[in-house]
Formats: sequence, C-alpha cells, structure tokens
Amino acid sequence: MYEAFYKNYESEVFTATILVKENLGIGHIANYGNFSCKILAMVLPDGTLIDNELTLNWPVAWENAPQSETFDRLKALNTYEVEISKYLIDPDTMDESRQEYFSRHYCLRKVLKADIQHSALQAIKEEFLREVAINDPMLGKIVLDKNMGNFVSEVDWCSGQDNASEVQLYLDVDEDNGETCTQSLSHAHTMFQAQEKFDRLMREYAAQNLLEDANNWIADDDEQSQLYPNGLSLEDFMKRIRLSELSIDSDGSISAFYDDDDIFWGHIIIVEGSIPNLTFESAYIAG
Repeated sequence: MYEAFYKNYESEVFTATILVKENLGIGHIANYGNFSCKILAMVLPDGTLIDNELTLNWPVAWENAPQSETFDRLKALNTYEVEISKYLIDPDTMDESRQEYFSRHYCLRKVLKADIQHSALQAIKEEFLREVAINDPMLGKIVLDKNMGNFVSEVDWCSGQDNASEVQLYLDVDEDNGETCTQSLSHAHTMFQAQEKFDRLMREYAAQNLLEDANNWIADDDEQSQLYPNGLSLEDFMKRIRLSELSIDSDGSISAFYDDDDIFWGHIIIVEGSIPNLTFESAYIAG
C-alpha cells in the first residue's frame, strides 16, 4: 500500500533508542499521508550517541488515520526502542544541501519498546526541560521556546490607546548562541520605544495596500455591506485591526500579525518590514 513511501528509504533496518521531541503532524503525499516527528537524540546499537535533531517519518492513511498510528504512536519527551531505516541519498540527483537535509531523515518501521531507561538520553531530556529566560526591564520575562527555537513573551502594545492589545512577541535567537536573543531584543527595544509610531505606520501601510481587497470582501458580506454602503474608508480600516503577534528577527526584520475584525472574514493580516530602516515591504492576508 505504501510502496511509493518506502522506496525512498534503505531496505536495511536497524535498532535504535530515541528521545522524541515533538509530533509535527501529517503531510499529504500522493494518496497517503506522511506523519513526521522530531527526535532530540538517538543512540545506535554500538552505543554511539547522535545528539542533533532528526526527523522520523512513517506512512499513514491520509483520511481518518487512527490516533494510535499518529500522535499516540510516539509521544513527546518519551524514550523508545525502535526499528528504523535511513533515507536513500543519491549523490547523482541530489545537490549537497539536499543530501545534508535528507541525511537527517529516517523511516520508522516498528516500535519495539516504550519507556526505555537511558542515562545519556535522560540527561538530554533534563537539559531540554531546563527553562531559559531573560528578565527584561522593558518587556518583562521572555522565555526560550525550545520546540520553536525562539524566545516568546506576552507584552502590552500601545497601552492606554484605543488600539491597545496584548501581543505575543517572538524574538529570533542569536546565531552563535541558541540561548540568547541579544540582536532581536535590541531591535525590539527600538520598536517598543516608538511603538505608537510603528503601529500607526503599519496600520496605514496595511490599509493602503489592502483597502481595495477589503471592500471587495465587504461587498460580498450582507451585514458589513449595509454598515459600509459607500465602502470601508482608510481610517475605518486602520481603526478596526488589532496587533496580535509580532515576530522580530536578528537583522531587525519584522512580521506583524493583525486581527482583521472580520474584514476578511477572520483571516490574519500580515505586515512585513524592517525596524532599522522603518520601511515596510508587503501586506497580505493569510490563515
């Protein structure tokens, strides 16, 4: 049934002990699903520890796949003995980047045992669970989300203003150290010190670029078309949207996610730009 899936992996199967990081979910391939999970580390039969992040895949039914074959098969931060096989690497058809990418992919053939006790994997698990946090005078406590690989915090945005909101803030980790966010945090300080200015410019940019589309959507909505018989104005658009999430990269690039207040029937408005240049390059809807 899943011949097309298994032909991508070596036929040789070996036993390993793995520490699961998280389940990623199902991707659609041909007429079946590819379920994937991340593993934090793996111990080979000869005792070799591979402690860089790997991906484990297995085929499932695309529709109505049982929970026992998906999210319940391997659970986060549990340790298992499994049978797996390597992805087939073909130097003749893959460039070096693809070879590197697929060298970290394996196929799950069978789960042999659960709740395996292994001291090295237990140490990796304890380190993964150790909280890494920054207490920032301006933004409060910012915590490293080790699954996502960035720092996260809930912060007040434009407090006391009509457009005030509570925002989920994501900060990029420093390239040379996955447990700090010095560069993105510096850019965040710049932005939050002038948050009302940034907010006005981002709203204005979104309204200018999406107003025509917004009025097309509103024209197809009986209730909203009655509220705005002459169409939504630039000012109305700017007043209705609320910042909900903000992502800041180490180079100062930003992605601002706005609640659309049902202008686009519940879709998210995303504005992308640069903090150092105080410029914006795109505004679009998603979700």
